[in-house]
Amino acid sequence: MDDTWLRRGDRALEAKDWERAIASYQTALRQELLPPHLAAQVHYCLAVAWEGRGHPLVALSSLQKAIACDPQHWHAHVYLGDCCQRQGWQELAIQHYLTALKGSPSSFTAEAHGRLGQLLAERQSWDEAIACYQRALKVNRHEASAHLGLVQIHIARGHLEQAQEACALAQSLDPDLVGASTWNQLGVAFARQRSDRSQAMAHVQQAIAQDPTYAPAHCNLGVLWFQQGELREAILACKEALDLDPRMAQCFYNLSVALQQSGCDDEARACAVAAHDLVPTLNHVDFVL
Repeated sequence: MDDTWLRRGDRALEAKDWERAIASYQTALRQELLPPHLAAQVHYCLAVAWEGRGHPLVALSSLQKAIACDPQHWHAHVYLGDCCQRQGWQELAIQHYLTALKGSPSSFTAEAHGRLGQLLAERQSWDEAIACYQRALKVNRHEASAHLGLVQIHIARGHLEQAQEACALAQSLDPDLVGASTWNQLGVAFARQRSDRSQAMAHVQQAIAQDPTYAPAHCNLGVLWFQQGELREAILACKEALDLDPRMAQCFYNLSVALQQSGCDDEARACAVAAHDLVPTLNHVDFVL
């Protein structure tokens, strides 16, 4: 069999010359009676090229053709799962990921395990999601999506000590694996689920230490100071948050209440107006995630 067109397609694909790759592969499919496993690979490569050109639905169709040619093309199942996830077709994505995982676990990268874990977590299949994240970490112990996914699940289930342990493990591997948003979320969870202001304060301050420009953490620090009656500190924290993000309606509202209780009525009214201009339904001091 003359594989000239296939080689041309492969070279063009490597160079990200999408149009030439597509033309070469299509010519190969027209001119040659390819064995099923090779035809499947050509359709797989066409999918890469079509997605590179910005045609995700055509790429998805190419992957379906690849699987029709060779149902055991596990990488095509994984790629089709990726495409379905990007289209928002979560259940289809899960179906193709699980098919690949059952047929060939080695076809899964740590990132793919993480994506499947995320989909399962979104449908609240907690135990299955945890298993996916754990498999991701066996492949690559530094896989950030797996560490953060485990933290999110533990928070959602109210297992805050386990969430802390997951954060500590991630940090021991790489100080940057756990970002400000995760520490902030953990702090809010301790405040809301346990009314544990000490732990909440520690984690929110950790978020600020991780990223001093992360506005929600400053806002939440203000809420915690407010709950402890430290109005001056609450006002300063809220103002810092609004300097960083002047469109944070909840923070304007929180600040308005703190100012009012401090006797700064005019400034309090101005902040309340700003809050309601952004979100008219705000009516109580609250945290920001």
